[in-house]
Amino acid sequence: MKFLSFSFENYKGIAEETTVYLSDLSCLVGNNESGKTTILKGIELIGKLCRGYTLQNGARNSARPKSDSFTGDIVLSAEMQLNNEEQNNAKLKDIASELQKSNGKLKLVFLYSFSNSQFTQDSIDIVVGSDKINVKAKKDKIINFIKEVSPEIIYYDDFKFDVPDKIRFLKQGTNKDEKKEQDKD
Repeated sequence: MKFLSFSFENYKGIAEETTVYLSDLSCLVGNNESGKTTILKGIELIGKLCRGYTLQNGARNSARPKSDSFTGDIVLSAEMQLNNEEQNNAKLKDIASELQKSNGKLKLVFLYSFSNSQFTQDSIDIVVGSDKINVKAKKDKIINFIKEVSPEIIYYDDFKFDVPDKIRFLKQGTNKDEKKEQDKD
């Protein structure tokens, strides 16, 4: 599975819907306070949400716009592409035909609603092609499957104090056995 794009709306300082397509991204350039770090942290957050992380009180409040009284929805989403093996997984048999029509693309949409800066509700929507999956059992199966196969996205804010042991990039299609071999090197 690979991520194709990430979208943000009403996330921190990003008011209007903004989509970052990974195929177009090579670097982020901008003035100080222009939103580069917000986008990177947002991508990391969406990656965590796809892997089952849930926003609690403090995290929800830090994600909303910093106005005195925010009423509206924070919308975070990820569009992803499943490979053929994942599309044919038994756990996804309920939506196999929809995935085939959409070339294995699906979108997870995380919605957080606020009224007068107070959190009111959240939801997760799944869109395959142009169809929203509304059956709870189907949604739960898809979400659990995505938790298993979505790649981890790690953002290091500052290498000064939190230096990773190593940074590596895996070739597309690398399987777990090959990863173990690479780790030995």
